[in-house]
Amino acid sequence: MSLWVFPNRLGRLLNYGNFMDRVWNKAMEKTELRRRTPHDMRHTYATLRLLRGHSLSEVSKEMGHASVEITFRTYFKWLPIERHSNIDELDGEGEETQTRRKWGY
Repeated sequence: MSLWVFPNRLGRLLNYGNFMDRVWNKAMEKTELRRRTPHDMRHTYATLRLLRGHSLSEVSKEMGHASVEITFRTYFKWLPIERHSNIDELDGEGEETQTRRKWGY
């Protein structure tokens, strides 16, 4: 059993340059996707998990970050609770008011 998620044929650490040349760049060309790196895909994964409301601590653990603080600083803008503005509630337009207006009562 390899220690690596994506080992080379011998079960050892992949050579990043070799992987990029032989696999990644060919896949990008074949799929006609906009150019991105494996590291970009890592950010995409974390962002999608957080947008779906998954635990910051769980995402941090999966990303292998030394602390939740690193994950928080990197992905703060993608945390749903941080993107939600409570300004409507201050104006008396909270969820309850919006629901009453929607249903006409």
